[in-house]
Amino acid sequence: MRSFPKRLLLAVSVLALACVLAEGLLRLLEPVMVGVSYQPCIYVRDEANGYAYRPGSRDRMHRFFDLDAQVAINAGGFHDVEVRAADASAWRVAAIGDSFTASLHVPVADGWTQILERELGRHRGRRGEVRNLGLDGTGTDVQVRILEAQLAQGMRIDTAILAFSGNDVDDVARGLLYREVVEGYVITYQDDAQRAAIVQHLATHRPAGWTAAAYRGSLLFRAVANLVRGDGLLRSNFVGPTQAGLEVEYRRAPRAHLEQAFRDLASLARQYSFMVMVAPVPTRHEPHGSLQALAACVPAHVLAPFSVVDVVPAMERLLAAERLAYRDLFWQHDGHWNAAGNRFYAMALADRMASR
Repeated sequence: MRSFPKRLLLAVSVLALACVLAEGLLRLLEPVMVGVSYQPCIYVRDEANGYAYRPGSRDRMHRFFDLDAQVAINAGGFHDVEVRAADASAWRVAAIGDSFTASLHVPVADGWTQILERELGRHRGRRGEVRNLGLDGTGTDVQVRILEAQLAQGMRIDTAILAFSGNDVDDVARGLLYREVVEGYVITYQDDAQRAAIVQHLATHRPAGWTAAAYRGSLLFRAVANLVRGDGLLRSNFVGPTQAGLEVEYRRAPRAHLEQAFRDLASLARQYSFMVMVAPVPTRHEPHGSLQALAACVPAHVLAPFSVVDVVPAMERLLAAERLAYRDLFWQHDGHWNAAGNRFYAMALADRMASR
């Protein structure tokens, strides 16, 4: 019996050492299974477009161990530099699109709109002003409405660039989505009934404070918690209908609504006298996927007023020049562009715009 305390102490010591070694190994290897995904808490509900960025807000975008970017929303409510005094001699450009345009995954200075602004000045010898009007998670219809609102408020442009992403088709078909921040979680929903269910889900399943603190501090605790809990409220602060046991409904005919969005964009271009460049976004798994989706869903005669630009050949030439592979444009554990992807897309656009 007198040897029992010694054996117990030995067992506890071995267990503690094993935990320390496991923690160290996890920190060294950084496996995806213990990574976290954090959506910046920058959203406010907007009745017209579902949501918007809260002007002047600051937070970070985090994806596992690969991506950690500071997000800065300007006074106008976009992930962009502050709007400067108008320069009549500048080439004025507005960029609309979804998450690939908003570029929350990189600092503002590394987003393609800011790089394009610098490249335009270098190519054209005329200062460029590129406004980033991107809003992640939106479809083309919402993106066109954002541009329309800015034009109505007095913004003047020479060119609009629509960075069309293939998943915009689904976003249009789903209809209006709302987003807002509730107690540190970004919730997204289609109607107030879904909102109520998600809020109730958070109230019922939200982890206790000590659990959340331990989860942040220890990768070993994360590994165990991910196996035991499995509800995702520790691993991510983004909560949608599916987490509350609901389905996301597709409430629109995507082709008809997408076609109407392009017609609305053409009407704005005529009304405010600017040109439109549609530049389909090369996606991680299919460089021409967005271009193919555009061609499949929008008739050629509807696209006729626009300049549709295939940026893939230029981006591939740039990749070859720097001896990089296509996968190097994207984050390892996220399907969005990293700084290199933003840079090459901007350079390809600048090259095409300079030749016009």
